[in-house]
Amino acid sequence: MQNLELNLARKLRPKTFNDVIGQELSVRILKNGLYLNKFFPVYIFSGNRGCGKTTSARLLAAAVNCENLKNFQQNPKEQDVPCGKCSSCNLMLGLNHPDFIEIDAASHTGVDNVRQILESATYLPLLGNKKIYLIDEAHMLSKAAFNAFLKILEEPPVSVIFVLATTEIYKIPETVRSRAFQLFFNGVNSSSLSDYLKIVCKDEAIVIEEEVIDLIVSQTDGSVRDAINLLERVRLSSSSVTLEDALKLLGKIGYEELIDLFEIVLNGDERELIVYLDKISFENLAPQSVWDMLIVLCRSLVWIKFGISSKSLKVFDKYSAKLKKIAESKSVHLLNEILQQFWLQEEIFAKTSNKSIFLESFLLQLCMQDFAKNLSSKKIPSSYNSFDEKKNSFSQNLVKENKEEIKAVAKEVKVDALPENKTEFHSFITEKLSEISDLLLVSILRQAKDLDFDKEKGVLKMAFLGQTSFFKNKLEESKSLLLPLIKQFSPQTNDFIFSFLELKASEVEKKKSENLEPLNKKIENIQRNDIPQKPKYDNQKYSQGYKVFNKSKNIEVGKVVDISDESKWPKSNLLVKFFSGRIEKRQSN
Repeated sequence: MQNLELNLARKLRPKTFNDVIGQELSVRILKNGLYLNKFFPVYIFSGNRGCGKTTSARLLAAAVNCENLKNFQQNPKEQDVPCGKCSSCNLMLGLNHPDFIEIDAASHTGVDNVRQILESATYLPLLGNKKIYLIDEAHMLSKAAFNAFLKILEEPPVSVIFVLATTEIYKIPETVRSRAFQLFFNGVNSSSLSDYLKIVCKDEAIVIEEEVIDLIVSQTDGSVRDAINLLERVRLSSSSVTLEDALKLLGKIGYEELIDLFEIVLNGDERELIVYLDKISFENLAPQSVWDMLIVLCRSLVWIKFGISSKSLKVFDKYSAKLKKIAESKSVHLLNEILQQFWLQEEIFAKTSNKSIFLESFLLQLCMQDFAKNLSSKKIPSSYNSFDEKKNSFSQNLVKENKEEIKAVAKEVKVDALPENKTEFHSFITEKLSEISDLLLVSILRQAKDLDFDKEKGVLKMAFLGQTSFFKNKLEESKSLLLPLIKQFSPQTNDFIFSFLELKASEVEKKKSENLEPLNKKIENIQRNDIPQKPKYDNQKYSQGYKVFNKSKNIEVGKVVDISDESKWPKSNLLVKFFSGRIEKRQSN
């Protein structure tokens, strides 16, 4: 009967240590042990799937019992092990060696299976120097099975070597790991894996575009076996494999379509997004694949924004000019916030049953960019909101009864809520606001404090109260609208950068306190007999409203208290933030 041809993954399984790719350190350690004739009774090979753990264990078993091992120890440059020619190596190639026992722990997890191993390990090897037990997927063994193993792993027979292979090393008990010699098999790097696949394509006469190889490498997380299996899948789809064929087979979106889709999201055109999703038959694409590709693209734009090139960006080389243009038009803050949204929604995306619709609604949310506004809002700790109804009621009554008097006094003294130093540039830009067509940009500039421009350094300075991420995004994107006005102010300036300052509440209160001093003096003259007296509460809690009890002798009773130090007056600052009024020292009963 004619033998069936093996699939590529089995056909290309390494037959010598030199054929193992991407695991130079582990291979070197194993070969040095063979050369020095130093063997450990227990090995643990751990690492990513398809990276050579089982293969290396088989090669170690073949080399230990190879008839040319002594020749290798005497002259390692001329003799290699396993030699692949002696009777022992030939038996190992067919996995028929009587001294090599391979056990799949996934289907032999119990104590009885381990006891059979322990019993057979007491017998001497039949042909070779050592009996080698390879326990694959060792993390699947039960706790009782591991406990049964402990004694023989600690003091195994001289003629026995145990090799445990696992992809989940953390599931191996610490008591077992401490008795073993561990070798780690990391994922093969992209460059080595790409070069290896090109050699395979040449040897197997596979006609394939280089971009398809890059795509395969990007999808396999450094797993050689996965890469070979994926290569064989695309090979069978066409006599000459193109990138379009590979993308269709894998349910992926084309790179050009992916870039166009992300650009629409960044531009915030909701209607165009829905039309484009229908155009590319979005429901036929693999949602997880699109999700992963969008994350990679967004990350790539961040790197391009900083002018950094990387091998991981190789798949986008063909579209580098377009990506550079997009990166220049968008701020790093916006791109980073989009990445954060992907991480926040990742768990929900993984659990949802209809991923396509979820991803569609998520892209629509990104397109609307509501998240940027949400990130700009500052949440107040719940512990600060624990005012009872009586306290709120008293505060409201206090403010209501004195509101008219304070208004009357305030009319006499004109005060700005937040004083700022009016610079020459601030006055100039205020006059030029009518020339700006973007109303949102105009609103942001009106809210900016301490607005100034450094002509020598080309720096536009401004300050905002609270988190400024939304303002930063908009200003970065509107840089082209501001440059003509800045050139009018400073003709020698061809470009500029932003410098943002975030004002704290304490700074604002300090400025308010300084600027409201004339008003405070007027208000002090209001008859205090008209102000409701504070109710009494146990345990010397803060009284309702704005009357703050402070035993400091430095503050005169009835004097307005300076609460600009937010760390010293946290609750007072919180009250002023939500209620109009003032803080003064009151006599305690």
